[in-house]
Amino acid sequence: MTNSIVFLCRGRPSCDSYSDCEICTEHKSWNGFRCRWCPLDEECHAYASLQNSCWEEHNVKQPSDCSAYNKPYGVYDPEIAYSATLLSAIAYSDTPTKCMNSIFPDGGFELLYAIGRRCEDLSLFEYEECYTYTGISHKMKMLVLAYRGTTTTYGKQQLYDEIVSVLATPKTSFLELGEVQYYFKQAHDKLFPCVRSSIEEIVRQNPDYDVVITGHSLGGAIASLSAASLIYTGIVRENKLSLYTF
Repeated sequence: MTNSIVFLCRGRPSCDSYSDCEICTEHKSWNGFRCRWCPLDEECHAYASLQNSCWEEHNVKQPSDCSAYNKPYGVYDPEIAYSATLLSAIAYSDTPTKCMNSIFPDGGFELLYAIGRRCEDLSLFEYEECYTYTGISHKMKMLVLAYRGTTTTYGKQQLYDEIVSVLATPKTSFLELGEVQYYFKQAHDKLFPCVRSSIEEIVRQNPDYDVVITGHSLGGAIASLSAASLIYTGIVRENKLSLYTF
C-alpha cells in the first residue's frame, strides 16, 4: 500500500456565487478587490466584470450601503398615494412645469418630456388624445410617469372612440400575461416607445431613484400596462416601482 499526499487548495469563491447585497460586499474576489453589488440586475460581480450592468460609480461596495436597496415593495403608502393623486392631475394641465412648481414648491421637480399621440389608428376623430409626461426630482430621488385620462377638450369625441372600440373590438393579448381591451393596449403601444426612451437612461444613471407611475381613468389603465411593460422589459426593478391609479 502506498502513501498518498493530499493537497488542499483553498481559494475565494467567485463573486457571482453570492445572491445577497451584504454578503456580496463583505467578500473579495480572487484578484483581491472587494465584490460589488449591482442594484440594476441585483447580482454580485467581481471588479471590472464585463457582465456587470452597472456603471462603476453606481455599484454598491460596502455592506452598510445595502439597506437603501432592500426596501420592501408591494406595500401601500398613503403619502405616495396622495402625491400620486396630484401628479396625475398635472397630466391634465397645459403647463405641467408650472403645476409641478405650484403643487410641490420644495420638490425640485423638472419636466423631462411631454408626450402626446393619437390613441389608435382608426379613430373616428383626428386629435392627439393620449398624453403622458415624465418628470424627475433629484431632491426626492423620484422619477414620475403620469398619464392623463379621457380628454374633454374635443367634447366627448374620445369617449365615443373608446365605446366603439370596446363594443366592436375583442380583447387582445398583452405581454403573454393576459388579455386587455384593444383600445388600452393600442394607446399604450403608441406612447411606450417614447416613454421607454425618456426614462431608460435616467433609471440607468440613477438606479437608487424610485419610479412612481400614476394615472386617472383611461390614464390609470395605460399606467397599469406601462408599469407591467417596464418591469417585463427589465427597465425598472420591481422594488423601485410604485403604481397608483385613480
